[in-house]
Amino acid sequence: MRETKIPTTMRSLMLTALVLFSICNISSVVAQSSQGYEIPLERKLTRIQNAENDLYRLPVDKMLIRNTILPEVEAKKLEIAPNYPTDAIRLGGNKAELLSNWINTYPSEYDSFVLYLEILIRSYL
Repeated sequence: MRETKIPTTMRSLMLTALVLFSICNISSVVAQSSQGYEIPLERKLTRIQNAENDLYRLPVDKMLIRNTILPEVEAKKLEIAPNYPTDAIRLGGNKAELLSNWINTYPSEYDSFVLYLEILIRSYL
């Protein structure tokens, strides 16, 4: 039997097409999986409430928390989360509802602020 040889250029084109096809399929799967995963609102709400509560349970002097840490957090909040519903919460609004609306309306502010809180808390542990 005689072996049929595929010309080098044809083989290169076929290999290139196969590689491109594989890359497109992998990219499609990655995009679909990352778009399909959304953290539930309840989990986000619990995460920020836990972080805010953990500030008061830091293993440091309570005066340090009140005089240094909390003012630092408030200043940083104004910088990275200017739409955080601080005033509405202080006026007695439903905190969970106000935070939920803020999280949905300003997701990047939420991400930045909760990450800041968690890093700050870890720095004192």
